[in-house]
Amino acid sequence: MDIMNDPLFDGIISLKLEFQELKSHIEVLTLRYGRSILTDAITSKIDNIIKDVDNLIDSYQNIMQVTCDQNQYKIFEDRLMLLKGQRDILTVFFEALNQHLNIINQINNKEILKCIENFKKDMITLANSHISLTNQEVCLLYSSTYKMTPLLADKGVFIVAMPIYDLRAPWYWTLISHEIGHIFHFQKSREVDGKLLPILARYLIEKAPEHVKRSGYVNDFIQMWRYHWLSELISDLFGCALFGASFTTSFISWLQKVNILEIENTHPPIEARVFVQLKYINEICPKDMVKLCEQYWNTLCRSVKDPRSQLGYPFDYEILEYIVNVFKELIPDPPIAKISDKILKIKKALDAERIEREEPLVMICGLAISEKKLELREDVLKAITEDL
Repeated sequence: MDIMNDPLFDGIISLKLEFQELKSHIEVLTLRYGRSILTDAITSKIDNIIKDVDNLIDSYQNIMQVTCDQNQYKIFEDRLMLLKGQRDILTVFFEALNQHLNIINQINNKEILKCIENFKKDMITLANSHISLTNQEVCLLYSSTYKMTPLLADKGVFIVAMPIYDLRAPWYWTLISHEIGHIFHFQKSREVDGKLLPILARYLIEKAPEHVKRSGYVNDFIQMWRYHWLSELISDLFGCALFGASFTTSFISWLQKVNILEIENTHPPIEARVFVQLKYINEICPKDMVKLCEQYWNTLCRSVKDPRSQLGYPFDYEILEYIVNVFKELIPDPPIAKISDKILKIKKALDAERIEREEPLVMICGLAISEKKLELREDVLKAITEDL
């Protein structure tokens, strides 16, 4: 076979040049902003992929020069497509990293960035007994949305993103705990999936309405639970385990929408997500926190929900309660129990328009559930940054 006239071979050679070009852009960022954990990790990742492309080139040359086997050709095509997929993901990350470094460089008030970074570190410390971060780093990326990616996990880095527009809305910082929850699920996926997926699959098959069975959607629902919905609910519960009402009220505020029963391919309905949170909070938090969350949620429901509507397949209440019970087994000693009284004390002081000094993380959590969050936001941030 004449490999020099083969589009597949040209594609492989071109892909190597594309990765090299991407690496050169990372090097420019490094020169402009300095080395960081993220620039080192992504550079190392690209170097490894370039080695994979070199191995693909060598294999292709050694095999395809002596055979025209179509099955072997298809294998090389598939490997090329996988590498192209990695290129696309890394390109998106490069754009996010470029934006992140630009934001850090442009923000005049560096104290607010330091405050957020310290909040993240304190949160990791709080969660430390439930996630394993030995030789691992959690890097916070300023981006367009809340997100976690294990893209660089093999390089010792978990990337957690938060949107730039929430930099000065500290009550939403508690939502970062949901992304830490994705790290928890990533690390515990075998245990979590082993406990829950068989039950979920049986429920989806046995309880499927006739029109769902006829349409063939049951398998689609199984896949959505497996790859998306379960991770989101576990991550929500993890946020509650860390921050209780300070997570749930911020969650409701940030995600509120007119249709709280809307099902997305990647995310469960908001009502399902809040249901598991309220069920869990009711068992791990002080009654004052529980009441606060229920009132907050009911206020939204009265405004947007048809009183005749309720959750149903594929999110029946029975299966949601089962997920909560399994999660309780995974974290028998939720960290919120250690700080809930302090958080409520700060909330009470803020509601009375008093600023009391406490651990920064506790002050942010107290602000998140305070009636005076808007009025006292700057005062709380000032009190925190003065102690940095």
